[in-house]
Amino acid sequence: RWQEELIQYNCIRPKLGIFNDIPWYKLREDEVRQWARAGFEVIICDGEHSDWQGTYGREHYDLLLRYGLTPIQRLSRDARSRFAECLGLGARGCMLPYATSLNDVDQFLDSIFYPDGVNTPSMYARGAYPIR
Repeated sequence: RWQEELIQYNCIRPKLGIFNDIPWYKLREDEVRQWARAGFEVIICDGEHSDWQGTYGREHYDLLLRYGLTPIQRLSRDARSRFAECLGLGARGCMLPYATSLNDVDQFLDSIFYPDGVNTPSMYARGAYPIR
């Protein structure tokens, strides 16, 4: 399923983005407005190197979206449960650092979606671990 999405993604023109390491409590609307006026379309919010201060909340994602910017949240590779939370709060994507294999991608996708109820969930599935 993700292969089809990748093929569709490759048909889209490249987007201009910026890597943002401003902590959530220092983000100002005038900065976001200037990013949009400069032509940026994608903002990668660094929650890996900034720890919890780089993980934005609903109001921060809403601010970026109001100006037409697409927020992508980057988190630590060990923060698997937080990826789905960021998507639920308004991030339009997540960046998984240090993914080196298809197995890493499958585990990442498992951590975003709830189990379907038909198959036995993996230990990475959202809301499925620990299985009792």
